[in-house]
Amino acid sequence: MTQMACSTGMEMEQAYLSTLGTAQQYAISGLKLTITYNQGAGVLTYTAVDVPLEYSLWTLSTMNGQPVSAETNITAVFTPGEAPDTGVISGSSGCNT
Repeated sequence: MTQMACSTGMEMEQAYLSTLGTAQQYAISGLKLTITYNQGAGVLTYTAVDVPLEYSLWTLSTMNGQPVSAETNITAVFTPGEAPDTGVISGSSGCNT
């Protein structure tokens, strides 16, 4: 498979994917999920329908308080592991898929 670069959202995708690797903690309040990274200096905010954290497709709504472009659909999925601290978070922006 050949991966093609996306003309729209490439910078946002790179920032998002590098950020996921530095996630330190998360919080859920109602239908809002926030992930804190960079020693608390950065925050990712997601919204979801009324579903559990795990196996649900979360859509990024803001990054550091800035709305995500409507042209960029950035998502995350949380998959639990067999033991605590062994779960996986994966994400996509639709580029290079």
